[in-house]
This record gives sequence, structure tokens and C-alpha cells, in this order.
Amino acid sequence: MKDGFYLSTYLTPVGLPRLLDIWVRHDNAVALWEKAGSRVTLVHYWELERLTGTKEHGTGFWTADEQASFLNRLLAEYNLRLDDICDVWGSPDIGHSLWRPVAPQGLAIHAVAHAYSALMVDTQLLRESPALVIAVDGGPDDVLETNNPRSWYAGAFHRPGEPLRWFSIASPGMLYYAAKARFRMREGSLMALSSATRARSQFDAKTLLIAADLRGAAAEAHAFRIVDTITDSVRRNGIVTSCREDRRFTREELEISAIMKAIDDAARSIMRQNIWTALQDSGTEATVCFLGLSGGFALNCPTNTALIDEFGFRGLLAPPAVNDSGQALGIGLWAFSDLAGGPELVDFELGSAFHGADVVAEEELRRYSDYIDEVASWDPATFVDDIQRGPLAWVEGRAEIGPRALGHRSLLADPRSEESKKMLNELKRREWWRPVAPIVLAEYAAEWFELRRESPYMLEAPRVIRAQSRRIPAVVHLDGTARVQTLRRAHSPLLYDALKAFHDRTGVPILCNTSLNDKGEPIVNTVGEALTFALRKKLPICYINGHRVLLRRTVGDLDIAKRPFSDVFAGAQPEGLRQRLNPGDLDEVHLYVWLKTPALRRRYDIADPVAARALRQVVDALLERSPYQREVVAQKIRLRRIGP
Repeated sequence: MKDGFYLSTYLTPVGLPRLLDIWVRHDNAVALWEKAGSRVTLVHYWELERLTGTKEHGTGFWTADEQASFLNRLLAEYNLRLDDICDVWGSPDIGHSLWRPVAPQGLAIHAVAHAYSALMVDTQLLRESPALVIAVDGGPDDVLETNNPRSWYAGAFHRPGEPLRWFSIASPGMLYYAAKARFRMREGSLMALSSATRARSQFDAKTLLIAADLRGAAAEAHAFRIVDTITDSVRRNGIVTSCREDRRFTREELEISAIMKAIDDAARSIMRQNIWTALQDSGTEATVCFLGLSGGFALNCPTNTALIDEFGFRGLLAPPAVNDSGQALGIGLWAFSDLAGGPELVDFELGSAFHGADVVAEEELRRYSDYIDEVASWDPATFVDDIQRGPLAWVEGRAEIGPRALGHRSLLADPRSEESKKMLNELKRREWWRPVAPIVLAEYAAEWFELRRESPYMLEAPRVIRAQSRRIPAVVHLDGTARVQTLRRAHSPLLYDALKAFHDRTGVPILCNTSLNDKGEPIVNTVGEALTFALRKKLPICYINGHRVLLRRTVGDLDIAKRPFSDVFAGAQPEGLRQRLNPGDLDEVHLYVWLKTPALRRRYDIADPVAARALRQVVDALLERSPYQREVVAQKIRLRRIGP
């Protein structure tokens, strides 16, 4: 494997998905790597939602040429073109890949890529310690599959000097997908509502798991059945709550909270069984190894902390992009591992979350000069004065990757007042009960939280030490926990100095930290987008890479902040494309099933009218045998998304 630049991608295939306006993949992303000997460096990570403004971006390109042009625009930042790239992995429409992923033992490629994104965040650890990796999310994307995988979810056990041992696991992720469909609330809101009240039912959902297959294609049907059974029971038998604060919630919110607690209990039971079985099979004690977690379910912070503490793992291995936005990361690390002969032979450390777009402060501030009253240099005392008056926007250095703001594109506030949480939720147009995360100086974390390890990516929710909880009410959940991010100066020097200044003045080494974005929007990417948000929300002050920016109250026209790549997906359909891609004039249902089923894609070339007619008959027969599957297909076409 030669030295040079490599590209790993997680993009929706070109052509037919765009024609149907269906997201075959969501959270599209691109990773640029540089290899020098055994050393691999992540040069840049682009999440398309940050470039286009479409949250969880999954829109494909019309043609391969259009996609290549887009990638060349990204690479131009480093004076590169696709011709300069040694190899491109992850999306089948980009030339010829010298490496193709082959999942072990009938596992899903999607799940194995997730596992690598956690396993290889720091390969030095792999040379020193065992690691158990669990990749759990909703389901695979199927783009790279040649056959339908028997198991959608993957686990792996690593012992230094030995080959990886892969195995099938069950995933609780589909339970949250089913709940999302049932209650029309995002998974994050459902998880937050679970701990926002003390409402509980008497129903024990774990009994439903005995007969449930949550490993492969049957997982979706079983998950919907479990969620429906829990919901019907809770609504029939009622809920239990004795908390005065619960009176602020609607009856529906209390019911959903009770239902989600039952789902959380079931999910944790599934994860315990996965881990217990893997440890037994490997003959290893949890206390000597790390737990690696990836996939969308790894955003469930309370479960992450409970599992690490209950089993006694040494710590957590996980990237900040544990959801599908980290697929390009996992695909790249998998390729380097395969081509080097194993993960231990690759010298890689993610190091921090900050691999996105860098700040171009001076240029952007000049563009926004009509909206700015004053730009001043950093002063710690002034910062503390400002944040005690109300929330402010904070932009520093390169953007964090993943779905959570980690201090480089954040809204910050004083945690000592419940009013701070209220103001932040109003700014973001979120439900009033949504929790706000604390960011804490790492060296003081153990004095405030029951946490004996660092949590740099906000993936754990330890208990707040009881004696301290009254001092930081804005970040404490009703159950006494908080979704903590620990901070070291090496990763965010300006923010670290800001927290230190606040600590020196108040005795509290903590600030409220939530993402800098409005409802339904991705986290901002550029200084211009941050300033536009602040102006729109009438936030008077932004801190931009050490500059204190005082904004005017009258904002005028804000179209200046248009995302630079948003026009890429606004182009018209090329003439004659529909006829070339679908000459057999198959309808959406037949095309959807063909896209979703690797075996059908391999067998039937829909550009051949004879094959298209045969496919229509096969799909009709399949859906005739399974009315449930027909309903699922119809629902997903309505949602314009194939995967959970």
C-alpha cells in the first residue's frame, strides 16, 4: 500500500435514488486521509449536512460526473483532485476501488464499518489492551452488500497479537426507530423525555425479548410489535408518578416517558446480554479491557455509563461521530486495517473531535461589518461578565465532527441558574424539558460527577455528586445525571481559558454547552452562519476565535450566510436521465424493493426491459406473500428514506 492521500466516502448512490428522491443513506460524509509509512492521519472530515444545510443529508447526485465535480471542490482546499488520490472507498460510483469491504461471517458491512470506527480511535491502546466492540444501530444501508446479510449488527473481540473475533449480536436500536415512527418524535427527544419525568409503568418489557429476533431482517417487525405491546399496556393500565414536577407535563408526554423507560430497560437488557455472552465466549474479564461502542444507539449516554460501570470496563472507545455520520471514518479505518494486515499495524489516533471546517474569522467579520458594532480582543474578565448576563455563541478553530457540539460550534451559558436551560431551549425552539449538557474542566470532573474517566465526546451520563447538584441546576436531569463533556486545554485552548476564568470567579468549573443551530438545522459550519444565527436570535455577543464580537440589534438582510455548497443539489434533472435509468417504467414500489435488496440488484439489470418485467413479477409475488412488508415499503417511500 503506497504512501499518499486516500478518500473514504459515505454517499448516497447516484442516479436512481435522486430520481426517486429517496435517501438510501443518510448522514453522508467524506474523509480525506494521508498515509506515511504505518502512520495514518485524518486530514479533513466533511459532513454534507454542514455544507448543504439539510439535516442528516442523504440526497444523491444525478450523475457520477456531478459527484466527482463535488469531491474535487472539497479537495481543492488542499490543492488536490481525485486524480491525486491513491484510492477511493465506500461509494461504488467513484471510479475503481482497489479495496472492497468484505464483512466476516455474514455480518452487515454497515455494522462492521461502525465497529472499526470505535475499535481504531487509538491504535496504541490495541497494542496494550483487549477491547470488546459492539456496533448497534437501526439497520444497514445495503449499498455495498452483494447479498442480504444474515445479521445486521456486529460485535468483535480484540486481543493484542491475535486476529479479531467477529460475532453476531442483537441491537436495541430498532426499538427506538419503532418508537420514533409511533410517536413522531426524534430518538434524541424520546431518550430525553424518558429521564425528564418520574412517570413509570408496571410493565416489564424484558419478557417480550425472549421470543424476539433483533439480529437481522426480522428485527423491524419484532421491534414494532414490542413497542406496540408496551404502548397498549401503558395506556390501558395507566402510569405511576408521585413527582410534583411531573405536573408540568401533558398526559401524553407522561405516557411516552413511561413507555420509553420500559423501552430503555429492555434496551439495556439486550446490551447486557450481548456483553455478558461476548465476555464468556472470550474468557476475558471486563476489568482488563475497553468497551468500544458505535452505531446510533451509542448516543444513549445513560446506557453507556451504566454498562461501563456495571461490568467494570477500563474505559470507553468511541468516536464523536458514533452515528452514521461516522461511516466514512469507519470505512477508511477498515480499509487501512485490511491493507496493513490488522488494526494494530496501523498507527492512528483520532486525538480530538475537531477535524471539520476551520474558522476564517477576519474575512467573515469583514463581510458582516454592517451588522457589527465592535470587535475586541479576548479578555477573561469580560467573558465572565458576558456569560453571567445570558447565553452567547462560541466558535473556535476547526468544527467538531458528529451530531453533538463539543465546544467549537456551541451555545454557552451559566449553569448556576435553571433560567439558562430555559433560555437555551427557547433559542433553539426545543421542548422546555430537554436537558442541557455540562462541559467541565477535566481536572475537576471527579469533584462534580461520579465519573472516574474522561468523556471528551459527550457520550456518558454519570450522576452529579449530590452536594454539587444545587449549584448547577441548568445541567442536572431529573434523575440526577448529566450528559458530561470533559475538556483539556490541548484540544480547545480558548474554551479552556474561558472555563478557567469562570471557575476562578465563581468556583464552578462548568458551563452549559449545547449545539449552535436552530430547530431542524445542522450545527453551523462557518463564522457567517454563527453570526447569522446570533443576529436572527438577537444574541448580542459572539466569541469568534478569540474575538469578542458585539452585534447590532437591527439586522436587515441575512442572505449573506447562504451555505456555499447548497446549490450543488439544486440542479435540474439531466435530460433523458429517467429513460436511461428506468426504461422499463417501474414504479416507486418496485424500484424501492430492488434498491433495498442486494440479491435482486445482482440478478436483475433494470436497464434491460426484459429483466425489468421479470423483476416486477418477482416483487409483486414477494409483497403478495407479505402484506406487512408492503406496508413498510409504502411508509418508507413516504418518508423518502430507506434505512432507519
